[in-house]
Amino acid sequence: MTVTEDIRANVVTDGETGGDIKINVKNLSVIDGAFISASTLGNGDAGSVEIHATETVVLDGGDSEFFTKVFSEVRPGAEGNGGGVTITTGSLEVKNGAFISASTLGNGDAG
Repeated sequence: MTVTEDIRANVVTDGETGGDIKINVKNLSVIDGAFISASTLGNGDAGSVEIHATETVVLDGGDSEFFTKVFSEVRPGAEGNGGGVTITTGSLEVKNGAFISASTLGNGDAG
């Protein structure tokens, strides 16, 4: 499976809880500035990101001006807890500015 566009499950209104993103594949590539995100921008807990790839996961920023990433985040001004990021695979490659993150920039705990 190759991800070239964004996959998101974000909280954008108050009082909601974000959904989880679960991906089960043989191989996963996230490339060229694409991202997988479970974050909160409002008041509510973010979901989690779970990736299970039996062989490989590749995160490659390539030449994109945008960051290729897999993350869960409490955004600035948001209130809630971030979800976790779990990647289970035989091989993980993160290159060319890509990254994996669980963080908080708002009011709440990171995943």
